Amino acid sequence: MPIYEHAVSPLIMEKVLDADFAEMINGDSADIDEFFKNYCSFFKKMTYDTDHARLFL
Repeated sequence: MPIYEHAVSPLIMEKVLDADFAEMINGDSADIDEFFKNYCSFFKKMTYDTDHARLFL
């Protein structure tokens, strides 16, 4: 059963992805873009079809 996406902390995502990115949400626009690349890659890894570029359309 997939993880319910609204209940996943970026800190947990970091552990699953083995990547440090949670604090990037507090950075500049390049950091925020990198945050969402990682954020969306988590859901893709969990078998959700995601694309971070769609967040900015």
